[in-house]
Amino acid sequence: MSGAYEFWKKWEKMLSQWQLQNTAAIVLESGGVFNILISQIVYLAQPLFSEIKQQEIGALADLLQDAEACTAFASYLNKDVDR
Repeated sequence: MSGAYEFWKKWEKMLSQWQLQNTAAIVLESGGVFNILISQIVYLAQPLFSEIKQQEIGALADLLQDAEACTAFASYLNKDVDR
């Protein structure tokens, strides 16, 4: 999980550009089994990306499998929205 932290700022920036911070936070907080399913799809897609992107994709998949990490990232997104 610790590998995902390095990508949080990058992901937050991308989500804010698309104005999807709130939506992403809601999905992360309430995803449950759905998050695990999405993480498996992300793992399957990993070989389609460059090696550098594979690290980021793997970190995203790891985050989606960890309920506490999903909640922490959702809180991170919500704090950034409040600023």
